[in-house]
Amino acid sequence: MIEYKGKDLTELNFNECIEFEKELLKKVLLASRSNMGDDVIHQIHVWIDMLRHQKNESLQKEIALSNKDEKPDGIVFDTDPTPLEIIDKDE
Repeated sequence: MIEYKGKDLTELNFNECIEFEKELLKKVLLASRSNMGDDVIHQIHVWIDMLRHQKNESLQKEIALSNKDEKPDGIVFDTDPTPLEIIDKDE
């Protein structure tokens, strides 16, 4: 399986996913500049797709943990306008 700094892909948090993605994108750039085979470049793109999926999952986990105390009731819009306070300059 794919590992980054001794961690399995499924154990990476959002920030680690971003750093790993940067490294893989640099490798794709180097591979294409070096005229490496399409198979190598395609394989790196597959890893990047897997990493982006993991990045999305780790972000959802972090959002769920940050919203643990809040009720998932949805969004509430206040449609009642706030009353304006009129101040006289003469007073």
